[in-house]
Amino acid sequence: MLPEGSGNEPIASWARYQVAVTKYKDSERTSSSIYSTLDIADPVENFQKFIDDDESIVDQDLVAWISMGNHHIPHTEDLPVTPTPAMDSSFFLSPYNYFDEDQGITSMNAVRVEPMDRTKRETSLHIQRYGVKQEVRCVPEDNQYDEVIQNEPSLIIEA
Repeated sequence: MLPEGSGNEPIASWARYQVAVTKYKDSERTSSSIYSTLDIADPVENFQKFIDDDESIVDQDLVAWISMGNHHIPHTEDLPVTPTPAMDSSFFLSPYNYFDEDQGITSMNAVRVEPMDRTKRETSLHIQRYGVKQEVRCVPEDNQYDEVIQNEPSLIIEA
């Protein structure tokens, strides 16, 4: 929120980025220091130098520096401790365009089995088949699984 290099912005230069990925180094353990406020002109830990070295990250151990913020306006009743609304924060790393196609495409024969009456679970079932037309048979004709579980739901649903 502060212009780059002004005020105490250099001590939290990691806040310029939502995500930064660098090569792992033992010397780069933290993105800032509690002692940085003592010398704003030359911070104890200068996060910007982690990125400015411009090293290749191919086939290296990596560190993902994730900036997650929260909003808290201190009130008198918070003293002496001012908690934040998100005492813990988390994030998910999800692959994007990792596979050539959606892996769900291969699950064409999905089947959903649920009781028709939830109070009488062992009486009858509703069987919904997704992705395959009912007249298409991928199993031998003598398989009567649907009829068997409709007549005896207790085989797959515990009462």
